[in-house]
Amino acid sequence: RKVGVIVDMANVEFIASIGIRTLLSNAKAQGSRGGKMVLCNTQELVSEVLTTAGIDQLIPIADDLDAAKELAKLG
Repeated sequence: RKVGVIVDMANVEFIASIGIRTLLSNAKAQGSRGGKMVLCNTQELVSEVLTTAGIDQLIPIADDLDAAKELAKLG
């Protein structure tokens, strides 16, 4: 079943490489099943880390839940 998964990152203040790998692994698994994973509500430091690492090119990052819901829609 194809699903869109939204990960609310509002309470994540720090992310290390293992956290990034976990996000990538889960996004890849969702994609292989025809689904999609979207991150939202990232704090500034976490957003900078994800962007610097290029994760925003692989996993969409939305500013808020409403925007994430739009990005997570499967067409």
